[in-house]
Amino acid sequence: MATSVINIWNLALSAVGSRGSVSSETEIGREADLCRLWYPLVRDSVLKSASWPSAKTYARLAVLAERDAAVDWVITDPAPTWRFVYAAPIDMLAPRNLASYARFSTGLWDSRRVILADEEDAILHYISQQIDVSLWDAGLTTAIAYSLAAALALPLTGKSTLAEKLRDRATEAVLLAQTEIANESDENYAQLPSWVAARGFSPLPIGSRFIWPYESFSAIGA
Repeated sequence: MATSVINIWNLALSAVGSRGSVSSETEIGREADLCRLWYPLVRDSVLKSASWPSAKTYARLAVLAERDAAVDWVITDPAPTWRFVYAAPIDMLAPRNLASYARFSTGLWDSRRVILADEEDAILHYISQQIDVSLWDAGLTTAIAYSLAAALALPLTGKSTLAEKLRDRATEAVLLAQTEIANESDENYAQLPSWVAARGFSPLPIGSRFIWPYESFSAIGA
């Protein structure tokens, strides 16, 4: 049976130990109300935590502005030290790296989310807001279900120890997926990601690529 949002909500409720279940995303009831409240935030948080294959996306970025280094900087230029301002993809949750592995940054420009870079004609690898759960693999589904359960545990049961236990399970699921995804990739890192260093690995891999830094995952409600 294909995974659905309702399946994930009921997996989370089962992990919490709730006697109730949800049959529709529009259902009225305490469990459904809490799932609707927490699910989007939990989903996006977990999607940002690793380079999930189903959310891994590439886009050629559109230039919004380019700085002329021969004239003084003005407010409409890219931020100082950067040549280009690119529009961030509208479905971007987290940037990972440019295709060339050149350095970049993120920010706001003219009230828009942007990518700042010196790279001309830049292509960005990023994590998209993948809401089609039928495309998710088992690891992503498990991580989101446990993360949702961690968020639901306290309001549904009042048990802080259960919420903590479920947060730990969610974090374990994400860390396992991060390791599996890393083992399936041949990318080199110019700096060791924190989730790899946390496992006691210290030698720096060979390579000069730049990966956008991101923090270790912590389940919602931690």
